Amino acid sequence: MKLILRAFGALYVFALVLALTGVVPQDTFLADLVNLLAPTGGVITAFAAGVVGPGEAVEGPLEVGDGEQEYIEEDLDTTIVKIRPSEVPLDTLTRNIKNTDTVKSFECGGWEQGTRDVLDSITAEVTPGEDAEITVAKKDMWLPGDTIYVNGVSGKDGGPLGLFITSKGLGGKLNVKAVNSEDGNVPALPAETVLLRMGTGHAEKDAQTIPYNITPTPRRNYCQIHMAQVEETVIHGLQRKKVAMDFSTTKEQTIWDMKRSMEFTNIFGIKGITKNEKGEIVHLSEGTWHQIPNTFTYSKAKDFNNAAYVAMTRAIFDGNNGSETRFLFAGPGYLERLAYVDAYSKQVNAKTVDVVHGVKVRRIVTDFGELLIRPMSGLFLGDMSDNAMVLDLNYVKKYIFEPLHTTVLNLDETGQRRVNAVRLLENYALYLENLPTHHKIVAID
Repeated sequence: MKLILRAFGALYVFALVLALTGVVPQDTFLADLVNLLAPTGGVITAFAAGVVGPGEAVEGPLEVGDGEQEYIEEDLDTTIVKIRPSEVPLDTLTRNIKNTDTVKSFECGGWEQGTRDVLDSITAEVTPGEDAEITVAKKDMWLPGDTIYVNGVSGKDGGPLGLFITSKGLGGKLNVKAVNSEDGNVPALPAETVLLRMGTGHAEKDAQTIPYNITPTPRRNYCQIHMAQVEETVIHGLQRKKVAMDFSTTKEQTIWDMKRSMEFTNIFGIKGITKNEKGEIVHLSEGTWHQIPNTFTYSKAKDFNNAAYVAMTRAIFDGNNGSETRFLFAGPGYLERLAYVDAYSKQVNAKTVDVVHGVKVRRIVTDFGELLIRPMSGLFLGDMSDNAMVLDLNYVKKYIFEPLHTTVLNLDETGQRRVNAVRLLENYALYLENLPTHHKIVAID
């Protein structure tokens, strides 16, 4: 058999040479063979006719770009570049705080109790007299026996005017006497005069005083189930691929997308209870942005100058019992305005960059406290770009119903589907305590 194949091969080569040279004996077997090999007249150019079996006919040499040449390996980096629109700073920070609690109910939160206020203002002009009646904005904060520092009004010898509350009348009006007026009478006091509540004063025989109590009130949030699932068919896992698109890569991408969507809920989530298509109850968490009652506003039409910057930092730190260091999560538009403020820009250098709980921040010292500023370019989108959020991390609590975990789903082994599957799940809520220590910074037109 080998001898036959070799003989045929030699005959083929000999006939091919004759066809190329044009020297062909007529009316011979070789002539028939040459005509078979070169039907166009003896010169072989290309096999442009049909193709027996798979493949495409191409005239001329094969070139890059001829047809869909999927069998050619492109000169591409086999490492997939992972596009990350933004980090998830709040998620990272709350995974490192110690203020966490494990719960056994979707509903979480606590009872809150405020403190008795010390500042008030007069709402109507006060008629002078030995015993005057004062109408105030916060009538419930006063008790008989309280002493008052009247802001901006002078008493005897040029010192500040002091008042003493003898009793409370109808509608919570305060009956007061002057402590150090020029003539012993309460002078005329204009509306919007600021009053500072000081300590109580009692007579020698007084053995009791009127108690003052503040009842706590409940505030709640809901734990929300965040879930994602990674699947890859068994066949897809066995296939050879041009890039490292394996199950672990898909899992990493899914985890990232899950964490980013969770971050939007952490900040902008809307609290409520709804039902899915099956009629089953779904609990949804309230984000930190919607929990904050205090708002500092600035005008987008005006320059955000040093005066506005000082007013903002004072609003953040003054009048509450929060920490001296707080996080400021800044939208890109707001951060751009902040860059033009001298009090801020003069501190911007490499030395002010720090990493806190895995989050890179910039430390800025103000006259009222320290701010750890974190850009939120991938999270504060649209109108939120010009806004910012200030959190006192000492008063951010994480309620955990189910911690973040993965579960391997044996869908192939149980005969449901031929896939490798992993489920990722976390069930939790963020809850802001001591609300006056947190602030929203909002741009207005």
